[in-house]
Amino acid sequence: MFSDTPNSFTSIGYSNRLNYDMAISGNRRGGRRSKGERHLIGARMPVPDADKLRSVAEAEGSTVSDYVARVMHEHLMTIDLDSLYGQEALPISRAS
Repeated sequence: MFSDTPNSFTSIGYSNRLNYDMAISGNRRGGRRSKGERHLIGARMPVPDADKLRSVAEAEGSTVSDYVARVMHEHLMTIDLDSLYGQEALPISRAS
């Protein structure tokens, strides 16, 4: 008769940005262009930080996902993986 399972689920940003019916049936007019292959990366943040993140992304006219992807891409471009692991490239003459 009664259940502790909620009848509906809420999530950050979905109620404002996603029409539930559209998610089920898809966009029949073509929708937005693909951004290529992607992987879902999730992170748990303190609520005040998540609220601020959502506000910043919205102020920039972006989704939280797109904003985080862009900021992380910019940061990752500054990291040299070889120096991170203490490796150096072999000179061409020694590589053979």
